[in-house]
Parts: sequence; C-alpha cells; structure tokens
Amino acid sequence: MKIRTMFVLTILISLLVGCSSRDSEPITDQFNSPLVKTVTMNDKMISYRYMADTMDRGNHDYYNKSVVVERDYYEYNELKRGDVVWYKSNMFTSDHNVIGRVIGLPGEKVEIEKGQIYINGSRLDTFYGSFNRAGLNLKEYIQVNIDRRRQEIKDVKKFRKETERANDMKEITVPEEHVFLVGDDWFRSEKVTVKSTEIEGKIHGYAKSSMNGDTNE
Repeated sequence: MKIRTMFVLTILISLLVGCSSRDSEPITDQFNSPLVKTVTMNDKMISYRYMADTMDRGNHDYYNKSVVVERDYYEYNELKRGDVVWYKSNMFTSDHNVIGRVIGLPGEKVEIEKGQIYINGSRLDTFYGSFNRAGLNLKEYIQVNIDRRRQEIKDVKKFRKETERANDMKEITVPEEHVFLVGDDWFRSEKVTVKSTEIEGKIHGYAKSSMNGDTNE
C-alpha cells in the first residue's frame, strides 16, 4: 500500500513540475490597436516630426509623421503595457529621443523565445507581442530572406535556427521604477530596460494638422 501511495505521489509531483507556466492564460490587451489615431492637439501637447522607423508595421508607421507627445502625461498617470512612449536613447546619437512601446512592467519577468514575448511565463497575445519587421512575422521574415538570398544562404536549416536564436532573449526581471520597451519593428528598434523617469512623454498618435499643412488622417 505504501509503495502504491509513493508511486502515485511521484506521478503527481512529476506532473506538477512538468506543468510550465507557459500553460497559463495568455496576456491580452483590449485597449490598444495597431491603427494609429489622429489626434486634435491641446495646450498640453506638442507635435514632433519623427524621422526613425522603429515602429514600422508595414505602413511606415510614425515615420516622417508629426506625432503628438504629451510630455507631462506620466506625472499624473501610470505607465501601462502597450503605451507608446517617447524616451531618451543613444540608439542613434547620444540623448536622442525615440519612440517605443511598453512591454514589461516593474517586477515582471520578460523572456523572448522564437520571436514570442512571455511575461511571467505567459504568452503576450497582442499585436505587439511577437516579432515584427515591417509587417512580417518571424516565419515570414525568415522565408523572405531565404527567397531573396538563395545563392548566399547555403544551409537553410542553419539560417532559420540562427535567425530564431538571434531574436531570443533570456528571462530578465524588470527592476522597480523601470519598464521594458520594444519598438514595434524589432529589426529597427531596441529591446531595452529604462527608468520610468527617462520616459519623457506619451505618444497619442498623429497630429491632425501641422504647421506645414500636413494632414495625417
């Protein structure tokens, strides 16, 4: 009887250990959309012509557009996952501001496997939760490169694995008073942990009109 009980307990423990947190409910986002809003500015906002393609989802999103920044937004509001933010970065030049998206919040564990983001072991099931390169997912991006570079790529299987591995990230824990940011275009942006105080504003969308007569509708 004792042997049978021990056997059952061993099986149960094995099943519990084998159950990864990856089996938990995915994290979703009902508040943000891949479509960029057109915004009527108020006196708390400024417009800024953005000349980088860190957010390209296939439509040159944000690039060469007058974007609306509310610089003191986070003095009165909390940073939330999915927020598009304006922050200091040395990605291009020192003290240059770029646009990125909030992915990980303070205390959360963030990991990337085969182009998929996981938060505390749960899949980030959102339009910004996985690899994107100008509208292509990781599988599509790899295939496009294989098709274009057939003469150059000798070992397709190796190239596929190496590209997947290049978009992995070992699990990190976001420190308190920090957030983890990624641009929507993974190829043209950075994956970076920054202090909340380095976030210099929230991006609300495109300016409805600008001084040079542009209309981003």
